[in-house]
Amino acid sequence: MKKAKKVIAMMAMVTVIISCFPALQVGAAAPQIYDTEIFMYQGEISETYLYIQNPTKTGKITGLKNSNPKVAKVSVYQKNQLKVRPKSKGTTKISFKYAGKKLSAKITVVNWENPCAKFKIGKKDYAEYFERTDQYILSGQKKNRKVKIDISPASGWKLLKIERSGVNKSGGMVMLKTKNHSNIKLSVKDGGMAVYAHFKNKKTGEKRVLMFWYTL
Repeated sequence: MKKAKKVIAMMAMVTVIISCFPALQVGAAAPQIYDTEIFMYQGEISETYLYIQNPTKTGKITGLKNSNPKVAKVSVYQKNQLKVRPKSKGTTKISFKYAGKKLSAKITVVNWENPCAKFKIGKKDYAEYFERTDQYILSGQKKNRKVKIDISPASGWKLLKIERSGVNKSGGMVMLKTKNHSNIKLSVKDGGMAVYAHFKNKKTGEKRVLMFWYTL
């Protein structure tokens, strides 16, 4: 368990963050929260990290406000990143300033439900590993692998999109859109990578992201 937590923390700092310190280019998109509506589940052990997409070189998070701290504990983790830990069922809204721009997000804590019927990476289906958690860590990997992704939603859920972490030409971390039933490379470079499957509940509108980690 301790090893898994260390891997999660490492990957959260290295893989999940998209280009934390690039210089802002002329004509570049304005800074924004990667996801402005976050669903978490009650009793979740690991934190969720909310990061700034299109960060500036000198920007930092200031004036953080949390409308309902009984629902979730929110704190500044890095100058471009927030750490969120769920506490009890309910909804809270957070707001803050970044590079002179006011940003906000809605956080909802609910009971956990596995949104996938199939989460096949290569020859193995990992769907059962998401019955009680939103992430699975396949650690101890020694080499890169080329695999096919095959993911399908559970009844009442819709698969919105699939992404994987990657590196751009300047060495910054990026999220790469990935087609279902396509072949991808699982890489152990820089400690590993992750595959993200985004789902939405057809009835409630709740969104969930399942994370499959491929690490050293």
